[in-house]
Amino acid sequence: PTTGGVSITVSGLGFGTSRYSAMARVGSTACESSMWVSDSALKCLVGSGVAALQTVSVSSGKQAGSLTEAWSYDLPAASSVSATNGPATGSTNVTVYGSGLGTMGYSARSRVGGTACESSRWVSDS
Repeated sequence: PTTGGVSITVSGLGFGTSRYSAMARVGSTACESSMWVSDSALKCLVGSGVAALQTVSVSSGKQAGSLTEAWSYDLPAASSVSATNGPATGSTNVTVYGSGLGTMGYSARSRVGGTACESSRWVSDS
């Protein structure tokens, strides 16, 4: 998700025999919380983000394993814009509405056709 979080179950083998033994990461970020379920399952609360396919890693004691391209955040989707026409020269402000537009702190970028906007400013996820 681009806002909030979601709980995922990581399945595999050798996650240990007790609740303290295993930890998970999505990309380079530790899960907000990891909960050992069994030797072959671990619950992970994934925080919000806007990255493409991510590696999921699990460590148990001194052992670690990973699966590449195992997790992906929702892609942003534009649903409408505030202006549908602008001047032939000069600039105009356009507001893009949609979903999955990210969280504050990420570098939002917009394009009209193949041309990058002069500046972009994130306002909200929608």
